[in-house]
Amino acid sequence: MTAGSFGFHIVPRGAKSYLWLVLLVLWCRPDMAVAAEPKLEFDHFSGPTMGTTYSIKAYAPAFNPGLAGRISAELERLNQIFSTYIPDSEISFLNRRSTSDWLSISQEMMSLLRRAEAIGQKSSGAYDITAAPLVQLWGFGAGGVAAAVPPDPQKIERVRAIVGWDRLKLHDQKAQIKKLVGGVSLDLSSIAKGYAVDQIAGLLERESVHRFMIEIGGEVRASGAKPGGIPWRVAVEKPLVGERAIDKVVLLKEMSIATSGNYRNFQEGRSGRFGHILDPRNGHPVDHQLLSATVIADSCAEADGWATALIVLGKEKGMEIAHRERLAIYFVWAEGKTLRRYATDLFKPFLASSSH
Repeated sequence: MTAGSFGFHIVPRGAKSYLWLVLLVLWCRPDMAVAAEPKLEFDHFSGPTMGTTYSIKAYAPAFNPGLAGRISAELERLNQIFSTYIPDSEISFLNRRSTSDWLSISQEMMSLLRRAEAIGQKSSGAYDITAAPLVQLWGFGAGGVAAAVPPDPQKIERVRAIVGWDRLKLHDQKAQIKKLVGGVSLDLSSIAKGYAVDQIAGLLERESVHRFMIEIGGEVRASGAKPGGIPWRVAVEKPLVGERAIDKVVLLKEMSIATSGNYRNFQEGRSGRFGHILDPRNGHPVDHQLLSATVIADSCAEADGWATALIVLGKEKGMEIAHRERLAIYFVWAEGKTLRRYATDLFKPFLASSSH
């Protein structure tokens, strides 16, 4: 994944004065004045989806009157593939099947499984979509029951026996999947919202809408700019429980951003608080200093999946893998009551100047 590319043109020695002269002439000639920006209409589309909400802000010379309906229909279609909360969705059907035979799946399901598999391999198993049984055991996700106390350790170990990428096989040529162990089930909630953002972005492009910002459950993609060349501004929250405050502001164009953390979705019972992000390698909620991980990537699915993987990995290992994979990341972690921050060089160019 490349977080961005920046091109530079080298002016030969001795040519700079000539270049500036040409530019000055062009700027001063009335007949070479820059054409006024075309009049743009603004529209805002929003509603519920994927157990959360979506918001789309867009500018275009004109909007197709049926665009809102097409956006809604596309989101419903994606829900029917990836939502574990819909009993007859494709993923719910797969999770109910206990056979070890090859099962045919949609090309979109296969595409997203491949992406998830790649992140799982690169993160040394920290990202694992087969962790659905653990998610339910701890009281999160579809079918999960809020737990007042952590599950029994022996039960965690029994569930871990059906968790892991080695319990699943994807066909090399066909859109098919095979469960190598009975009881394996999938949860794509950590990447499906990002994928939906990418699909809606494609829909808008096909509708000749090229200036937009899409947000689904906090996963964001921005394209073009607002009138006047004003960039889209995206706020990264401070990872604080019970408080909504801006930590950094990111200027986004032709890129996607996603943040993962345990400070919003957690259970609180007799044994204390535990978050919804689990480490599939030990079956327990992540418990370390790293509070939030933000990733900027070309696709929102990549940003979404990697943000979760990095939270599981923690600060040190997450930084190591982020540098190895050339990820644009921003970490916030706690040292006592103090918040510490770190951004890779690939992330820093996206920060608003007031955020540096």
